[in-house]
Amino acid sequence: MAPSAPPRAHLGVAGPGGSAGRGRCGAPAGMHGRAAWPDPPLTNFIITPGRRRAMSSNETVTTEQAKNMRSGVNIEADLTRKGEPRTVNTKAGNQINVCDAYLKDSAGEIKLTLWGDDIEKVKEGDHVKITNGYISEFRGEVSLTKGKFGKMDVTPGA
Repeated sequence: MAPSAPPRAHLGVAGPGGSAGRGRCGAPAGMHGRAAWPDPPLTNFIITPGRRRAMSSNETVTTEQAKNMRSGVNIEADLTRKGEPRTVNTKAGNQINVCDAYLKDSAGEIKLTLWGDDIEKVKEGDHVKITNGYISEFRGEVSLTKGKFGKMDVTPGA
């Protein structure tokens, strides 16, 4: 005998007279009649064993601290390696150049993904300051990106 399927609500399938996972008021499943919405995910925090610490908006972090963040990353480090640019297709159907580089400071190293015009702004040996960058993970590797709302300042190397 085949195992029975879980209840419909667990599958995110709309039941009679309702939409999947949401009630008539638009609240997430399980939140009907409660006073508050669930807390949003924490994004601008450094996560260390046993504690979570909020970041100030202009605090600079190390490469190792940045790996445990999601957004609002402010970092200064030296660009030690820069790969060859390659062309990728975007979800919107456009093409854009992308290049992987690596930033190194006293704490370690982090991959920096450069997009479009930012690729030509840096070279090996430059000192790079990223303000309001964000961290993502692609194919198991953590990467820092300036992003749409971030800023990158470059001081030429010796």
